[in-house]
Amino acid sequence: MQATSLPTATQARVPSNTGAITNRAPPRPRVLIFGNEARAAAKETTAKKDMASLIELYNERELFAGNWRFILVPKYCGLGEGWAVRNTLELCQLVATEDEIKSLEVKMNREELKMLAVLIQTRAFEHMWTLEGVTDIGLEKQFEKKQNSSQQKKPFYGPMSRRVKNLKTKVAERTGTSELIICPPAQPAANALSNFGFGAQAPATNN
Repeated sequence: MQATSLPTATQARVPSNTGAITNRAPPRPRVLIFGNEARAAAKETTAKKDMASLIELYNERELFAGNWRFILVPKYCGLGEGWAVRNTLELCQLVATEDEIKSLEVKMNREELKMLAVLIQTRAFEHMWTLEGVTDIGLEKQFEKKQNSSQQKKPFYGPMSRRVKNLKTKVAERTGTSELIICPPAQPAANALSNFGFGAQAPATNN
């Protein structure tokens, strides 16, 4: 008698749409993510949005406020924690000019908005180094380029907001206020934190 083999799990015979039996592999079950795991996945995704996207949101959702550190973050806008959004926008407002802020408080052309958002993002990203006491931004950029991609500082609002939070905590301990308006953008980087007793941070080296 000739032996016969049973179909394996990947070769299971399933009915087709016409009612005939085929050897097509059954569909793979969907993997559902829920609870803390789902929240962690969503947080990871939103935290990788850049600062420019927050500025675009500010204009498109008309979140106009005199002080960006008090902005109410709307629900279902695709962003994570409100404190992180507000910390990042506070940094952006610090480097934006009065004319740029006025432009953002009226509906802008989509292309012009994106260009302005990137411009402010670049300025804010570099000014964060200044606030942290870096004395040579150019040298810091060269150092960053030599780092692995995963270790490089990026203009994502998640990591930036944590840097802002750490800085504000230090400033609050010295001054009693946690506002970032401690160092105007035109002030030399070497004097940024030294005014509050922190001292300037030496440029990064490969040693």
